[in-house]
Amino acid sequence: MAVTETELMLNCTKYFLEKVIQLEKDLGKGVIYSDEIRHLLYAFVSAARSTTLYMQKEYAHVEGFLKWYEEKRDLFDHKWVDVRNNAQKEFSPVLHETVVIKKIIGAKPGDRDKFFIEKSFISLKGLEPSIHFIDECQRYYQVLERITHECFKTFGWPYDTKID
Repeated sequence: MAVTETELMLNCTKYFLEKVIQLEKDLGKGVIYSDEIRHLLYAFVSAARSTTLYMQKEYAHVEGFLKWYEEKRDLFDHKWVDVRNNAQKEFSPVLHETVVIKKIIGAKPGDRDKFFIEKSFISLKGLEPSIHFIDECQRYYQVLERITHECFKTFGWPYDTKID
């Protein structure tokens, strides 16, 4: 069965997301020092952005698409465009660890055992620092998948001829 370029890029996005998830499970906290995770995140970010670019290109000539797409633009998280642009033009995706430390009530300065780590996040530079990067990637993929499927349902095959 033939697929559009949009579907192909969405499938690539899912593939790289699954690889990122698996590598993060394999490496645990060491993931922030992994070149491989940076390569996979770069591929994920690039494929995710390409999904919407291909959609715009493939459906631009279809009546009603441009108006529909403009209405959907607010659903896309625009910070991902910045992450992709930074990855393309400035630096590869960078992970940061954010640790939230809480002081136990009544602790005095110098009481080392009176503090505890409340939360620890590994986040992607340019995105919300208090949300784990895998959660951010999964959420963005779900938006792409929903919009892509809605586009296919609304406008069908984007080409004049059908390919089997």
